Amino acid sequence: EGTFKFVPRALTADGQASMFDVLFTPSVDGITPIVLNLDLEYAGSFHNEVSDTLTLHAISLPLPKPEKYAAPSQSVIETIPVVPSSKVSLEFPMGLIGIPIALIALALAAFIYQRAQTRPFGYIDNEKAETLVDFGSIERSALRKLFFPSTVLGSETGIRELEGITFKFNGKLVEIRSLRVSPTVRVNNQPVVGEITLDNQSWIGTHGRLFNFLKSTPGEVLLEPGYGDD
Repeated sequence: EGTFKFVPRALTADGQASMFDVLFTPSVDGITPIVLNLDLEYAGSFHNEVSDTLTLHAISLPLPKPEKYAAPSQSVIETIPVVPSSKVSLEFPMGLIGIPIALIALALAAFIYQRAQTRPFGYIDNEKAETLVDFGSIERSALRKLFFPSTVLGSETGIRELEGITFKFNGKLVEIRSLRVSPTVRVNNQPVVGEITLDNQSWIGTHGRLFNFLKSTPGEVLLEPGYGDD
């Protein structure tokens, strides 16, 4: 038995948070088993993660018995000064219990976030139908793959003309975003203002060149986009 307290690490503009510290305070001494069960709804999908059983040992330390002081006999003239002993705090540091629980909760939240993200898929061909980019095997930095698994920057494709463009993968949808004013970016001859959804075989025009986005190559079976599978 005990009490849990959830402390948000950082709040967004709308007052929500994605990471929390979990603090647990047992109410009685003894062995307390704890299992963390985390339910999450993200992007219309429900996720459930259950941690291994944690066993906490809570004890109350006994106070030291006061030492008996023998009064000096009347025959002793010299008095010995008594030096007061310093107080020793015997309070058990409950924060030590909360630290591993908070780390486990943080790891679970990061794991669920990773699993809920759509992994990049599809290809980019040039006008000669030559494949220039395979989003499924594109080389990216470890930090980008960890914190932004479903987003690919145009600079990561290795194509200079796509710099300043962002590809966002969400389920079966692929969105292209551009905040550039010049040169403009066009999808199927329509200028991109903010963001636009890419269909299979959509043509992307920029810097005087055309690129064809394909969700699958000719003859390839289009699979459902994966979540959390690197």
